[in-house]
Amino acid sequence: MASCGTKWARLGRAAAAVAAALLLAAAAAGQARGPMPPRTNAATAAADSRESRAGGAASANQAGAAAATAATRSGGQVAMVIAGRALSAAEYRRKLAALDAPLPESLPPALRRQEARSFLRFAMLLAAARRAGLQHNAAFQQRWRALGEKLLVQAFLARLQARAADIPPAMVTAYYRRHRSQYASLAPQEARSRIRGVLFHRRYRAAMAALRRAFRARLNGAYFAAPAQR
Repeated sequence: MASCGTKWARLGRAAAAVAAALLLAAAAAGQARGPMPPRTNAATAAADSRESRAGGAASANQAGAAAATAATRSGGQVAMVIAGRALSAAEYRRKLAALDAPLPESLPPALRRQEARSFLRFAMLLAAARRAGLQHNAAFQQRWRALGEKLLVQAFLARLQARAADIPPAMVTAYYRRHRSQYASLAPQEARSRIRGVLFHRRYRAAMAALRRAFRARLNGAYFAAPAQR
């Protein structure tokens, strides 16, 4: 439950940053266009504005209803509608999993609805940011590439660790026989657990050393010899 709040708190802060960027962009666009000419009839202008908002809301509701109906007819259960696009329950679950957020069935009903509202807000701001074209901003693209590189490294490390942890039972037994005296006072299960830890670290260090040799990765010692002078 705490992890759910922390996750959406982080996403909320990111969404707030997007909203602030959108407000700045809107303000800049308004300054570039210059002041609007005064209307000759304030009552007519107010009526036009109300009709425009009502028409836009009606169009959005109609589009959302149509999308939900189409998704239901195709056999999918609709979880929510965003910008006229229906998000199926299956897709909603996939997005939650990708965000490392708890799935609906793991939460009580009250928190389930709260999480859904938080996700809806997040998805709405994401759609608004894309519509504003912020994904084409050079600074954003640079951060996006850096984040992608971090995620790629994390995925590779997870695979490397999984392979190092895949220790054959025969290897554990052979190590125990060679170091029997070190584990004589331990129960068999505890001895095997400790041996697996030792072998995991050995295999992981060996894999990292092999990577360094394969990519010829090394530091330039001369550059780091006197960092204060650089």
